[in-house]
Amino acid sequence: MKQLLFYATFLCGFLTFAQVGIGTTNPSAELEVNSTASGLPTLQLNPQTTPVGSAAGQISVIGDRLYLFDATRSKWLTVESSTVTFGLEGDLNNKNLEYAGDIQNNGPNMPYNGTVVYAAINSSGGSLTKGITLEVYNSLRNLIQTHNYNLVDGRLLLTDLNIDFSAGDYFLVKVDDDTTGSVKDVSMVIWSKWRQ
Repeated sequence: MKQLLFYATFLCGFLTFAQVGIGTTNPSAELEVNSTASGLPTLQLNPQTTPVGSAAGQISVIGDRLYLFDATRSKWLTVESSTVTFGLEGDLNNKNLEYAGDIQNNGPNMPYNGTVVYAAINSSGGSLTKGITLEVYNSLRNLIQTHNYNLVDGRLLLTDLNIDFSAGDYFLVKVDDDTTGSVKDVSMVIWSKWRQ
């Protein structure tokens, strides 16, 4: 009886920590799916409505996009990200940065609900502590959000942003009118992910 109990305990422990291989007998990860040349996809995740997320790393296909649950921001965000870039050359004070060439009064309409997750601001000189403002406007051109930042040594990297916007909203980036003087050649890149 002791031997049977020992083997049952050993087998349970082995199964609890075993690697699983599909299409392979020697998996190199906790779960490895090794496809064959059958013409079928290796993996299929069926789309679902927005599930209740609770932990980082949870994955779901919602509609036609692949999402990960972002536990830091407590929301489902796409694996993919999209960037919008603003910039303007010269000495700048109280000026809007340009989007896509020579457009200073608005940016692109965002096609889906999303969240700004990162931004990087850079300049080539002048006032190295200059204020920069990111504004979010709705489709009716009403200002709905304002976010203020100050350059540090002429640049700034923001990796913990959590700015929600809706489909149809757009961004505007401004160099502030303040007492620090002008700043030169400013660019700002905004990374966003689509949100459920």
